[in-house]
Amino acid sequence: MEWKVTSRTLYWLSSMAVLVVIVSTYVFMDLATKHRMYVKVGHKPFYLEQCLPNLSCASGQTFTKRDELRNISSSNGPGDAEVDFELSSLTEDGRAHDTFDIGERLLPTVDDGNAAEEVDTVSALDMKNGFSEDVRSLDQNIGYGYDPQVYVDLYKNMTINDVSKKTTDSPPVIIIMAQWRFGSSVFGELFNQNSDLFYLFEPLYTTTKLRKQKGIGLFTPESQQMSRNILRKLSRCQFDPDFVKILDGWNGKTKNKALCKASGKCRIISPSWMSGLCRKYKGRVASKLIRVDLELLRPLVVDDNINLKIIHLVRDPRGSALSRIKYKLSLSGKISPIVRSQFPKHGRLKPFNLFSVTPETGQTVRGMCKWIRKNAVVSPDLLPTWLQSRYYLVRYEDFADTPLKVTQDLYRFVGIPFKKEVQDWVIKNTRETVRKNDLFSTHRNSQVAATHWIKDLTEMEVGQIEEECKDVLELMGYEPYSQLIHQEKSTR
Repeated sequence: MEWKVTSRTLYWLSSMAVLVVIVSTYVFMDLATKHRMYVKVGHKPFYLEQCLPNLSCASGQTFTKRDELRNISSSNGPGDAEVDFELSSLTEDGRAHDTFDIGERLLPTVDDGNAAEEVDTVSALDMKNGFSEDVRSLDQNIGYGYDPQVYVDLYKNMTINDVSKKTTDSPPVIIIMAQWRFGSSVFGELFNQNSDLFYLFEPLYTTTKLRKQKGIGLFTPESQQMSRNILRKLSRCQFDPDFVKILDGWNGKTKNKALCKASGKCRIISPSWMSGLCRKYKGRVASKLIRVDLELLRPLVVDDNINLKIIHLVRDPRGSALSRIKYKLSLSGKISPIVRSQFPKHGRLKPFNLFSVTPETGQTVRGMCKWIRKNAVVSPDLLPTWLQSRYYLVRYEDFADTPLKVTQDLYRFVGIPFKKEVQDWVIKNTRETVRKNDLFSTHRNSQVAATHWIKDLTEMEVGQIEEECKDVLELMGYEPYSQLIHQEKSTR
């Protein structure tokens, strides 16, 4: 058979060659260039020398100035360095704002000092307890998406007695389950400010030293059991001497209003004293925890019959990533010139080890989105039996938009009265806008805080986060950056 080269053959061969060139070019294209293909906003250059003398990078004025977005996300005033927008006078690192000095170096904490030994929370224990089959999540490609009204409607007609009947007769043990820089401190304050509740800030911080004392690795079965035992004893107002000793030596104890009020100096006198104080609240206990998951909490309900009320707090990964970047920038004295020199080419996430590392940690964008993907139950229809009437999913941005309404909804869910003292605190700490050049200012405009990433992240950084967390953004109802830009331009 004679082979003839026809014009049609040449056409198809040339077409295939062009296609191969196009695909190869895209595959080896850097992320920033890919991102510019669909984000049609001019990228302003970053000048490293402007960032070195001070923390101006933290305000976003050096990285990018997007004047067209000021109507969406504006500063409280020129020169504001809104490093922390947790909307609370209390920071995630265990120190109060009023004692903070900008020139002071922050101490390593459970969030920073132990990041190197963190590993992914997914373990063999997941399969052992059947958790992966029980709580359906995004890993199974479910067709649901987040609706902020779903859990509101689920509990809106319940009275306090109704909630108790659906769970147990015991008082609620309220758990705020979140990640680092999700705004969990302010959510904790929603219950810390209630004089009828015994609130304990980050009790699992103590496991950092307890594990070292006992030679236990992080996220091993023994480590998870240690955390469960602490929470189990908290629900019973029982506190071991080692736990109390570590807690009393940590500045985080100053965030526990009941302890500070009773001792006068935020001092824990003894384990028995702390137990007696806790029992005065008749079992009404609340706590906020970072980097725990539903798998860790499940045995407390199934095996111990504890009346857990789990508030699952999530946040736009782009907003949380910005908050983590700004926290790192606040440690300016510890950032080497080598790390800073990588900012123009790679953005800030990768040089700060906030994007992806091996082993993966809860501090990274990848670890953050994996945690949301694993734990978020976006519809009550997907709740396993043990979580029914015990789980409430809430976005930080919904609280920032309507803080008083969201707080009232949360109190309805946990089944305790919404007191005026809590209402007053919410209004004071989320509505008042002041001009303050304090890294950890007490008062913030909550709506500005939730959307500040639009102005302060570079397009490269936004592209990195959106590529890694695209499915999570869709699941939780967060719009892509390009769509937000389009909407803003169309309103002009």
